[in-house]
Amino acid sequence: MNAAAVLSDVSAAIVTVRGVDEAGMLLSQGSGFIMTPDGLVVTAWHVVAGAARAQVRLSIGAWFEAEGLVAWDADADFAVLKVDGKGLAVVPLGDSDAVDQGEAVLVVGTPLGLEQTASEGIVSAVREWSQRGRILQITAPISPGSSGGPLLNAKGEALGIVSFLMWGGQNLNFAVPVNQIKPAVRPPITVSPMPGCSLETTPESVLPLVSQVEILYMNVVTDSFGDRRVVAELRNRAAVPVSVSLQVTARDDQGRAVGSNLYSENIAAGETCPVEHLVFYRGDERLNRTSKVDLRISEVRQKTW
Repeated sequence: MNAAAVLSDVSAAIVTVRGVDEAGMLLSQGSGFIMTPDGLVVTAWHVVAGAARAQVRLSIGAWFEAEGLVAWDADADFAVLKVDGKGLAVVPLGDSDAVDQGEAVLVVGTPLGLEQTASEGIVSAVREWSQRGRILQITAPISPGSSGGPLLNAKGEALGIVSFLMWGGQNLNFAVPVNQIKPAVRPPITVSPMPGCSLETTPESVLPLVSQVEILYMNVVTDSFGDRRVVAELRNRAAVPVSVSLQVTARDDQGRAVGSNLYSENIAAGETCPVEHLVFYRGDERLNRTSKVDLRISEVRQKTW
């Protein structure tokens, strides 16, 4: 692979993606790439999950506010955002079904905030996992912040979307096959609000609704990937559908917060809702300092379906 030539072709289409709350506070940051000249941007779902807004930064430093989501799959871990673009540079989509074990690949993204970072490797395996379906295992090094960046072949085509890594081994990294997003972005394109901003409410409705949503149970588990997750069940006793904002906070043995995430759940009137959300990925150093995880309802608003 001529990595320099590939980077020359695609670098203008590699972006940084930030998820922020309604006040503009940063919740998460990852990578992404532009797939169409009019502004469809691919990233990982966990980069924008629970965010009220998403922001996309181009390699030249320009920022776009995402109009919303065009497609997403929380289980597969991909999301497609729409920004107001015209004539943007793109990364063409390849055929992930044609990937060969041992094929040379390149990852480009923003690990730990370092924009336009490239790393080379190979496709070490193509796997079928019950939780995620088909997944590409790669040796190209990734770090927190790489999520959502493209996995590129020698032609500069995106074969996958960088998703996660396994700690405790050497270069056990994984990407979502790009063919999974293709059916979701076929015309006609519909733009949906971000998870944290599709709410309809009146101020007087907020407090009564908070009192009618309860957490039935909550537990913290380690999943098969080694990630720490909170699982719970919520009940909506109100006569209207609601959108519930949840805050998950990890604390050390002194009760100090070492990490916090916001998530959103929609619950129909009178229904219960299972909840499962990430606390930390396996290998995150904050896991070693976490002795307790809190789950609280920060806000409840009436939702128009």
